[in-house]
Amino acid sequence: MNSIISDTAEYGCYLFANEAKHLLKNYVSKLSLTSLGIEPNINKEIDKDLLKKINFEINNHPIEKIGLELRKSMIAMKNLF
Repeated sequence: MNSIISDTAEYGCYLFANEAKHLLKNYVSKLSLTSLGIEPNINKEIDKDLLKKINFEINNHPIEKIGLELRKSMIAMKNLF
């Protein structure tokens, strides 16, 4: 993957993976879910209607429509995935 990003981004990736990740591990392990804005959910069921609504909103967002058109025009590009 790093062959398709800039040298600066590649350096940042290595720096984070090799240095910052280890420094943050201890700090992050002490964080509570509520401090991250996540409320504990006792009910583990998924609201399928809500999920469908969210997916519909994401798929119909103007930027997604633009992205679809742009990807259609990139026929010469190789799929990376």
